[in-house]
Amino acid sequence: MTRLIMKRFSIIYLVLAAWMALSGCVREIDQIGLNLQDGNILLGNNFNDTTTIVAYSMRNDSLVTSKVANCIVGCVNDPVFGRTIASFYTQFELKSGTVDFTSGATIDSVRLSLRYNGFFGDTLSPITLEVYEVTDDMKDSLYYNYSTSTTDFINLTYQRSYTLRPKPTTYIPVDTGYVPSYFSIRLADELGQRFLNKQTFSKVEDVRDCLRGLYVTARSSSSTGNLVYVALTAALSGLEIHYTESGGAHKSYTFPIAKNCMYYTHFDHNDYNNASMDFKNQVLNERRELGDKVLYAQATAGVKTVIKMPNLQQSLKNIADKKVVINKAELVITNISNDPDYFNTPYNLGLQAIGNDGSLLKLPDDASLTSSAYFGGIYNEKKKEYRFRITRYVQQVMNGILPNNGINLVVSGASVRANRLIFCGPKPDEIDYDKRLRLEISYTTY
Repeated sequence: MTRLIMKRFSIIYLVLAAWMALSGCVREIDQIGLNLQDGNILLGNNFNDTTTIVAYSMRNDSLVTSKVANCIVGCVNDPVFGRTIASFYTQFELKSGTVDFTSGATIDSVRLSLRYNGFFGDTLSPITLEVYEVTDDMKDSLYYNYSTSTTDFINLTYQRSYTLRPKPTTYIPVDTGYVPSYFSIRLADELGQRFLNKQTFSKVEDVRDCLRGLYVTARSSSSTGNLVYVALTAALSGLEIHYTESGGAHKSYTFPIAKNCMYYTHFDHNDYNNASMDFKNQVLNERRELGDKVLYAQATAGVKTVIKMPNLQQSLKNIADKKVVINKAELVITNISNDPDYFNTPYNLGLQAIGNDGSLLKLPDDASLTSSAYFGGIYNEKKKEYRFRITRYVQQVMNGILPNNGINLVVSGASVRANRLIFCGPKPDEIDYDKRLRLEISYTTY
């Protein structure tokens, strides 16, 4: 028994001794060579966040607004960006097959129904909508934020105007449950009777012969107001004809907005006459030095910010006679708006490199070429900031592959959203130093 215990003890001892020897070897191997040269000198690791940045905000370029995910309508008075009125134009088409309204049918009502898809501004502040008939052909081509179609001057709303008190997040009860929120504008009975009198619709041209399209806009007002996003091609949107057949039966038919229709949004910023003075001085009067303190970005073909880094290479330390590898470069943008939350901050922003001829180029880090997780630009609500990883762009500018003409910062989804951003410039007052627009670079020299 004693011999067996001694044998087991010997085995345990040998295992422990081998483990301790291996552990000692690992520690020795891990430390080999580390006393020969300082690690920081060997790797040349550096960090810099003081790159010179010149930035200023200016009016944005035109924007394609036809056949986008949703259209926008309403009037909003922003304390910084001023008044914006959004309107849209749309055609209608047939459902599949032929519709035949019986002879002698009479109109009960005709309604333009529109499904909500979001909002910007104060939904407790009502807006007044008007609807007009389009009198020229809406062609299947690109329409921009400034495009218009000819209309008559007769407001088609059933009463003199239609007051909308938006409830974009409230589901509506129906017989079978609930449907997403929508609103319905009653139009003049004469328009509905026109469809009944034509009786038969067998192709989309029949619809266009009866009605070329509608123009929906908002009246200017002094209240805060709001802009409503509408999903025109959703199942709940369309031109509803409610009628009574000669035999007394009540029926309805909806002319939808779908693939064969043209629709687009028109934006009017009133030339920013109602904007704040600081905004007008920088954006309209081109006092670019004001961008040192505060900068702007606005969707709806509004405002962009130009960001330039003229001394990019010189800003990196200890690079004389050395090569530089950019390990990570992040552009940091910090929201400094104190306005109400209903003036929504953009969910994400976009960057556009500026070519030698003024053309706009994708950054080599762009999400379409890498991934959104890599590129970034998504709002961090807790930190109130956006971060873009532009490592490849900075490296290629350093190597002379890309021109150093600067980049544009814009609001993503600018044709379908009305979000805006007020952010810190590169040279703010000391109290906002940590919020400054900056480029954080980690790099290695060798």
